[in-house]
Amino acid sequence: MPSMNEDIAQYPVYMVNSDGKLKQIRIDSTDDYNHCEFELHHFIPQSIRKNNPELYGRIVHLQKLILLPKDVHHSIHAGAGYRGLENWELLFSRKQWRNGVYERYNNDTFGSVFVEFTGG
Repeated sequence: MPSMNEDIAQYPVYMVNSDGKLKQIRIDSTDDYNHCEFELHHFIPQSIRKNNPELYGRIVHLQKLILLPKDVHHSIHAGAGYRGLENWELLFSRKQWRNGVYERYNNDTFGSVFVEFTGG
């Protein structure tokens, strides 16, 4: 498995702003955020990458990292949403993928989620 720093270099990184929108941010390494308060979350879980490389190869274009407060990160994996975003907007859903939800929008937006690039 690649390291988190390798994933940071390969995939876009986002945060959820106070309006409940994904906002692209610049993080160059794991040294760029407070690990006591935040965790980087893989939109497509690492377990899919590891256990189903064929599927991962078909959906890798959707991969992104999302910087989240630790407690929120854990609740997302338990099925919760965050700041008005549905769980499937923060964690890959095979059902939504099979229904074509992710492909109906560009690579960076899902439904009501507006993505704003901040540059860097």
